[in-house]
Amino acid sequence: MKFLAFLLGDWVYRPYSALIAAILRFRGAKVGRNFLIQGVPRVWLRGQVSRLVIGDRVTFTGDIDLRNREDGGIEIGDGCRIDHGVRLVAARGATLRLGQETEIGLYSVFNCGADVTIGKKCMISGFVYVQSSNHGMKRDKFIKDQPHVLEPISIGDDVWIGGHASILAGVTIGDGAVVASKAVVNRDVAPYAIVAGVPAEQKGVRN
Repeated sequence: MKFLAFLLGDWVYRPYSALIAAILRFRGAKVGRNFLIQGVPRVWLRGQVSRLVIGDRVTFTGDIDLRNREDGGIEIGDGCRIDHGVRLVAARGATLRLGQETEIGLYSVFNCGADVTIGKKCMISGFVYVQSSNHGMKRDKFIKDQPHVLEPISIGDDVWIGGHASILAGVTIGDGAVVASKAVVNRDVAPYAIVAGVPAEQKGVRN
């Protein structure tokens, strides 16, 4: 498809996207109107396929990796735009929700063992890592053999997360907050706060 688009223009993605949407609907997913994909979908749906919900006017600007298992759900709101190489994973009954018109940069990963909720019109840069589960770390067992510790993540509306930032389990980020590039967020962030560093600390407030 990329070669055809190079030769003929991006219009070739329209019939291709309609075919991908039809295949997903046939499998049981919900796909809204004006869906556009400009890459290859890697879809590993080992839970309920109906828990994959893609809203209207959603655009994948490259390859996308969508995975659910153990009844995890992925809900992508209307007008979202997701860049190349992004991985969205929902497991253990958790739901990943992306609000309307949120944008996600290339190669970001959302690994959801507990619910992850992201508000509307957020900007999430490339290589961001969002992780709502951790391994147990007691000394009497190998870490690999211990059960996960699951804590939800909530990100409000109008949040900007810089490239290579990490958002860890149990964190709430308020509306309008800004997370600097390479920050590691392991505690709550107040609305409209600007945070940076490892671990992230408040450096200012949006005017």
